[in-house]
Amino acid sequence: MLSAKTVSRKVAALSNYFLWLVSIEIFDHKTNPAGAIRYARVTSPLPDILFENECQALLKASSSDPRTYFLVLLLLETGLKKEELF
Repeated sequence: MLSAKTVSRKVAALSNYFLWLVSIEIFDHKTNPAGAIRYARVTSPLPDILFENECQALLKASSSDPRTYFLVLLLLETGLKKEELF
């Protein structure tokens, strides 16, 4: 079973594709197959933020291992998601 976010992304891709086909006059607005699809866009929740003192504590706790320190520093400095980093 697909998550709501996945379905929303797929429907948006189809809608955009058919809108592009309409813009190059392959379809008109009346025959657009994606025109009848109704969906509610799913929004992601905002991420939690760390305050400066929490960042410093995290860096201090990770400083005993260079690899861990580098990973934490990379996450904090770039804003990558942990899934993107790993």
